[in-house]
Amino acid sequence: MFAKSAEDVQGKLVGSVFDLLFTPAAFFWLAGFIAWGTGDIARFGRLVIDLTKLTDLKLLVLTAAVLALIVLSGAAYEPMNGWLLQRLAGYWGAFDFAGAPFRAILRRRVLAALTFQQQLLARQIAPDPERRAIVEATLHYLPDPDNVMISEFGCALVASDRRISAKYGLSSDVCWAALSYVVPDAARKAVADARSAIEASGRLIFWTFASLVWIAAAPRWPSVGVIVAAVALISTFGYFRLAQQGREYGDAFEAAFDIGRASLYKSLRFPLPPNNGVEPKYGATLTSLLYRGLPASGINFTDP
Repeated sequence: MFAKSAEDVQGKLVGSVFDLLFTPAAFFWLAGFIAWGTGDIARFGRLVIDLTKLTDLKLLVLTAAVLALIVLSGAAYEPMNGWLLQRLAGYWGAFDFAGAPFRAILRRRVLAALTFQQQLLARQIAPDPERRAIVEATLHYLPDPDNVMISEFGCALVASDRRISAKYGLSSDVCWAALSYVVPDAARKAVADARSAIEASGRLIFWTFASLVWIAAAPRWPSVGVIVAAVALISTFGYFRLAQQGREYGDAFEAAFDIGRASLYKSLRFPLPPNNGVEPKYGATLTSLLYRGLPASGINFTDP
């Protein structure tokens, strides 16, 4: 029994160390070590020889110090994760003007999709199923031209909020805190998993660009070229992955409102909308209730 428990603990410990070694922070420090080593081959060779002479105890202490460095650097970044994701979404504050070229590109995509849709409805063009599917996806994941962000990731999030507001009159920012308590566990988990995936991509992008600092430790051109090429490749992959994850998060977030809003109404003893025509009005009143308290006109609550 105790042997089995010890085996389980050992297995979990090995798994935790394995997960730790394959994090963006770990690869950041590994890239720095490689850049430092390739900057002076003789110095790198001396380091390898010194490491082979270490005793088991010193090697264990060194390994623990390396793992602690990875953990501490990863923990130091975590408070910035939300800030970085907001910047990746397109909230640049005073520097918002710098994103104008990116917004112009996405705005043209939306306008082209809207034009195609209008021509299709007016029967001015022959229906093309493949292009029609692309246009529908574009209009689903990109907001209206006046609300496009600088990235497809930010656009997917804004488009989801706009769809929730248009269909139900609910503000996702205001209502999610209350909705998360009554939505089914499967829906809550789907949103949480999608959020975790987005945060993982944020970490990848941060540590990838942070790796550019190792150029100072690798003054030789081949090493610099490898670092720049790796950063460009991984950051491009990270952008497209983040855009896809933004779409998945937006769909999961919207689905939570689709299936959980009735429970939200009932839990707040708020009357359910009698039909979809007046639901936006009911949703706006419910949003006001959660955000500012009771509306001035008052509400007739339902029985618990």
